[in-house]
Formats: sequence, structure tokens, C-alpha cells
Amino acid sequence: MKHSILLFTLCFLLKASFGQTTIPEDWKLSSKQANKMMQYYSDCRDCPTSKATPDTAKENMIRGMFQNAKSIEWIDARYRTEDAPKYASRNWQAAARGGGSQVGGYTTRIMRVIDADDKVHYFDIVSICPPPAICDVAEQPRTAEQ
Repeated sequence: MKHSILLFTLCFLLKASFGQTTIPEDWKLSSKQANKMMQYYSDCRDCPTSKATPDTAKENMIRGMFQNAKSIEWIDARYRTEDAPKYASRNWQAAARGGGSQVGGYTTRIMRVIDADDKVHYFDIVSICPPPAICDVAEQPRTAEQ
């Protein structure tokens, strides 16, 4: 009986530890990087705008990882030229079309999570449109012949 309880407990613990998901590094932003992106949004007056569309699956995964968070909110930001490689690394469509390098200067939104221990986490999980290399292909109007 003791062996079966011990075996059951061990199986439960192994399943729980291996079943936990980690958030990929290319979704995360350091506080320094996030603050620079938010500041650039505030400082840039005549910069291009874009529509930021969150990846629902990624958002749900983050919300699931922070179920006891004190707050989860979207913050306006703007990509800097040095943010482009990170954007392209997690956005396969941008990488495939070469559009990741074009995001510098465009608006975006970043997810800010304040966890139960008051630690702040930032995540970049949106796709933006434009830049044109990504959007021109995805959003061309259909004609009657198509």
C-alpha cells in the first residue's frame, strides 16, 4: 500500500513538473527594452502607425502562466530599428517575406504583466500591419476574377 501511494505521488509530481510550459525567450522583453519602446512611442510625433494584432494563443498561454497576476494590460509602444531582428525571430510570416527588418518606427502594443510578487514582465506577441512587405501580400483586395 505504501509503495502504491509513493508511486502515485511520484508519477503525479513528474507529470506536473514536465507538464509545465515555459514562455519562449523571443516573446519576452527586458524592462529596459520595453521602456525604450514605450518612450519612443511617446517621443516620436510623425512616425508611421500600424495595427497591432495579438496572437490569441500566445496571449492565452501567458495569461495561463500568470493566473494570480495583479494586472495584465496592453501598453502602446513603437519598434526601434534594433527591435526588428527580435520581431522577425518570432514572426515566421515577417521572416519569410523579409518584413521583419521593416518594423522600425511602427507602432505596436506590448503586454505588461505584474505578477503576484510585484515583478513586472513584458511580452511582445503581436503582429503589426503595415509594414508593407507583410501587409501588401496579406491584404490585397480581391477582384471579381479571383
